[in-house]
Amino acid sequence: MNNRLNFTLLLLVLLLRASAAAAVPPTGTAHNTTYDFYVDGIYYDIIGNKATVTCKHLSVNKNGIFSIRSDYRGNVVIPSTVTHNGTTYPVTSVGFSAFYDCDSLTSVTIPNSVTSIESEAFRGCSSLTSVNIPNSVISIGHDAFYGTSWFDHQPDGLVYAGLVAYKYKGIMSEGTSVTIREGTLGIADGAFSGCRGLTNVTIPNSVTFISDWAFSGCNNLTSVTIPNSVTFIGEWAFSACRGLTNVTIGNSVASISYGVFYNCNSLTSVTIPNSVISIGHDAFYGTPWYDHQPDGLVYAGLVAYKYKGTMPEGTSITIREGTLGIADGAFDDCRYLESVAIPNSVISIGNGAFSGCSALSSVSIPNSVTSIGHGAFYNCSSLTSITIPDSVTSIGSQTFSCCSALSSVTIPNSVVSIDYGAFYNCSSLTSITIPDSVTSIGSQTFSGCSGLTDLIWNARNCSTNGDMVTSNLERVTIGNEVEVLPLYFAKGSKITSVTIPNSVTFIGNSAFSGCRDLTSVTVPNSVNSIGNSVFDNCSSLTTVTIPNSVTSIGSRAFFGCSGLTSVTIGNAVTSIGNYAFDSCSGLMSIVIPNSVTSIGDCAFYDCSGLMSVELPDSLVDIGRLAFCGCTNISKVMLLNPTPPLCATDMTTFDNDVFNVAKLYVPKESVTLYKASDKWGQFTHIIGVDTPN
Repeated sequence: MNNRLNFTLLLLVLLLRASAAAAVPPTGTAHNTTYDFYVDGIYYDIIGNKATVTCKHLSVNKNGIFSIRSDYRGNVVIPSTVTHNGTTYPVTSVGFSAFYDCDSLTSVTIPNSVTSIESEAFRGCSSLTSVNIPNSVISIGHDAFYGTSWFDHQPDGLVYAGLVAYKYKGIMSEGTSVTIREGTLGIADGAFSGCRGLTNVTIPNSVTFISDWAFSGCNNLTSVTIPNSVTFIGEWAFSACRGLTNVTIGNSVASISYGVFYNCNSLTSVTIPNSVISIGHDAFYGTPWYDHQPDGLVYAGLVAYKYKGTMPEGTSITIREGTLGIADGAFDDCRYLESVAIPNSVISIGNGAFSGCSALSSVSIPNSVTSIGHGAFYNCSSLTSITIPDSVTSIGSQTFSCCSALSSVTIPNSVVSIDYGAFYNCSSLTSITIPDSVTSIGSQTFSGCSGLTDLIWNARNCSTNGDMVTSNLERVTIGNEVEVLPLYFAKGSKITSVTIPNSVTFIGNSAFSGCRDLTSVTVPNSVNSIGNSVFDNCSSLTTVTIPNSVTSIGSRAFFGCSGLTSVTIGNAVTSIGNYAFDSCSGLMSIVIPNSVTSIGDCAFYDCSGLMSVELPDSLVDIGRLAFCGCTNISKVMLLNPTPPLCATDMTTFDNDVFNVAKLYVPKESVTLYKASDKWGQFTHIIGVDTPN
């Protein structure tokens, strides 16, 4: 059980930390991830607008075996805030395995900004004797302090970490009753897991958080009253409590998580308050309470929990008025469900709620719904249209994935985020409009949408973290208020031209990479930076004008643009990145403006058609192999009176160019150039008058 939990946690961490992938890594492949930044001896990840203390390196190989490295030692004081690149983040969490196996770590001070300590955070820190845990911490993950001197020296019984009931230590006697002390805020992951001697537990009204697996496998626990103070019950919290007969859930709980009462095979009575609006997959699987329900749609409090039994063909369902939520997997794989009426009281549609309902052709989502879960309508292959109400702020991962008949989707201006694969493989979808409210879109959102040809993009400042669109996309319309074109914006699509409006200030990395049919693009004067690989391998692009507003051209920005014959570089550009114009074989001449001070490695490598190069007198240094492979160069104009620095370990031009081409330099600097180790390799150095 622990290995499975650990591997799941690792994959979750990889998902949160990955910068260019949005899905859980597939089995059979290796993955590595590192921290986002490092300040004063501590590694951090940025999650949302908050900072999490993390490890130095985390990896998982193709066999699912993972390794974690950190180098924390001595006394570590975690700050309440940390500043990176001018932004100050509150430090709110100690992350998964952050200090894993740091056997030279002796003490840790945790600030009161931290609310959670994640699984195995300090596991194996054998020298850790002192931990200052503030009262702000309400949740502690599985084995967070396993193998630490601090835990090993605690007396047997229930060990507290700050105001959290962390772990029952030692062998529990049969017939044990535990009263958790007043003022406790949370019960940690696995705090009583496998405590077969536990028959009764009293949870005080101060506890707000019951973590995953907290009482899992407490076979002799017969009844539980969850007080009104508790707002959250974690996954598998009471799973396999085989003696548990009745449960009363307090009226502050809004969500019952995945598998909470899974295989509690004596549980006959459950009091579920009206506060509960969502219930996770298999929350009551294997309980007599569920098994004794009649066939049909089973309700748990005000939640439509699960359709039980075999559904007949041609079924229509009307969910009863007053229902607040549709549970995770409520109608999972109900292949004969043709229609469903959702009342205006429903707030939440759970993960996978209608997944695999292959006969469901239409559904009306009422304006009361604020949340649609991951995979909610996954593989509803007969669903043809969907209107998402303006009460919804996020569309979960794979929500409409594999809805192969879906041809029309309306996304309202209330939606802020669209998670990875939300419309993956919706092959009948022909056009989509992204409203200006959207600020993040996950990878593969429209991948596999083979019919999608038109994208209307109005999102002003939206981020992405992976390939977003299908390769069949033919047209992109960018709204006049858009400020940022994000990472991988139209990567690999079939667009032939694009007009970027004057509102755009930034073009993200790989925005048009691999658009091999793109013949023309207009970059407006508002753009100040062209990111890495923006037009990489746009092999049909013939001309580019980089406006005077742009100050930098990123690495590989125009790599492999073999059809490019003309480039005009604006006079504000100061740097040209590595490989920026590598393999632009159609380029015959290049004039680099007087603003440029550096040219990166291989910047014009293998531009085999290049014959004339004009370098500015502002140029300070040129990278390795910057013009190698440009064997047809016959003229190089360089009017800097001081020979620019060249890479010392590799040549800048080919030997044939040194022997044949003419290098034109200021008349008064000929001697300097001839004496230069690099520029002196030119056989023909000719002095010219320089303009005043």
